[in-house]
Parts: sequence; structure tokens; C-alpha cells
Amino acid sequence: MVGTVPTFYHIPITVDLVHRVQAGTFPPQVTVVQRCVPPVPNPIAYPEEGLVPLANRAIVLQCFQAFKAFVVSLVLFRRLKLY
Repeated sequence: MVGTVPTFYHIPITVDLVHRVQAGTFPPQVTVVQRCVPPVPNPIAYPEEGLVPLANRAIVLQCFQAFKAFVVSLVLFRRLKLY
């Protein structure tokens, strides 16, 4: 590996999941985690090349910009009293 190899994960956080994690118990329903590996030109070499090729950087930045729409801020999280 040459450098950083970003991979994005989407984990749906529910109030029940937060309470179950705090209590150290398992929730009754499965939490489905989605993984997004950026669609770089050479996915086989991506783990080795990372962000070194300029094309990879551009695609990863596009994915990051798109992924920001799914991120809930800590401020909103605390307002909802999910902690």
C-alpha cells in the first residue's frame, strides 16, 4: 500500500440502536451496513495505489461530496437526544 485508500460506510443509526449499544445488548433487528468503494479506473490496483493517481483523487473527492449528504452532524444528533 502506498497511501490512503478511502472507503465509505453508511450505518443507519436509530434511537433503539443507540440505546442497545449503551446497554451492551443486541437489537432485535439486523443493522445493515453499506460499503462504498469509490469507482476508480483500476479497482484491482486501488488498495495498492490509493490516492496516488490523480484520477483516483478526483473520483474519491466526488464520492466524498456525495456522501456528505448522508452525514448527520453531532449537533443535530445531540438535539435529537440520541446519545
